[in-house]
Amino acid sequence: MDHETAFRKYSRQIYVTALGYLKDRSEAENVLQDVFVKLLTCRREFESDEHLRNWLLKVAVNLSKNILRSPRFRRTDSLEWESAETAVPQADRAAVLDVRNAVLSLEPTYRLPVLLFYYDGLGAKDAARVMGISENAFKVRLHRAREMLRTVLGDDYDYEIQ
Repeated sequence: MDHETAFRKYSRQIYVTALGYLKDRSEAENVLQDVFVKLLTCRREFESDEHLRNWLLKVAVNLSKNILRSPRFRRTDSLEWESAETAVPQADRAAVLDVRNAVLSLEPTYRLPVLLFYYDGLGAKDAARVMGISENAFKVRLHRAREMLRTVLGDDYDYEIQ
């Protein structure tokens, strides 16, 4: 897959992953750019499109962690998250906002598994690889995140247990 196709196909996932981690649009945009700069300079061969996607997400996570550790990073409480659910009917938007705010209120340790699993559609094995943890550790974090979300949102919300 060429770089332009990879950008069109994966840029949204990378941006949302970085945004979920950093809660800052401009920093997430910087991460998105940096990820594709790394891809342009990378000399590695990817086995498949899935391998490329996982590598790009792993780079995004690592760059986001580096930004969080940097002294210049200032967290902001106001997140301007672009709606990924543009086709959601107006009546359901309140529920979508409730879920989004609940996910964003989680610590990054638990927020990222939710984003990778539900938004990016990665399986536990691939998401664990992106996060640099074992598959079992990923499953534990995802389970704990679901429990935290259930506490915040109540039992009215449907939780997809896989």
